[in-house]
Amino acid sequence: MIEKTMPFVKLIEGDLTDKSSLVRAIKTAKPDEVYNLAAISHVGYSFKNPVLTAEVTGKGVLNMLEAIRL
Repeated sequence: MIEKTMPFVKLIEGDLTDKSSLVRAIKTAKPDEVYNLAAISHVGYSFKNPVLTAEVTGKGVLNMLEAIRL
């Protein structure tokens, strides 16, 4: 776990395709900055799953921005 190697980091799980989980995560963390590093990085998988890829890379960013705005 990341907490063992970096005890100052608290992992808060969320799902880019679920805006309510992102809102909870943002409200819990109260961050000064947010970095979205999420992606489906395997090209073959993304070609086989274009809808999920669009949900994560497109709508996921919108969900994250909305969660931050709220």
